[in-house]
Amino acid sequence: MSSLQKTVDDIIQQLDVNGDGKLSKAELMNGLADEPQLVAKIQKFDADNDGTIDKEELLKWLETELQ
Repeated sequence: MSSLQKTVDDIIQQLDVNGDGKLSKAELMNGLADEPQLVAKIQKFDADNDGTIDKEELLKWLETELQ
């Protein structure tokens, strides 16, 4: 497991209040600093448009942000 994948696992574990393995908009907004662009970023990386960020979507988001 790569260190980035480990980081994603840790983030999901910390922010996933309901334990479903995904981060809802509410979980992200509660877990992260209040940032006006956060909703737009969630929508951008929510590839399947289900209103949640799963592990793969979060990994893609972090890879993009770290480039």
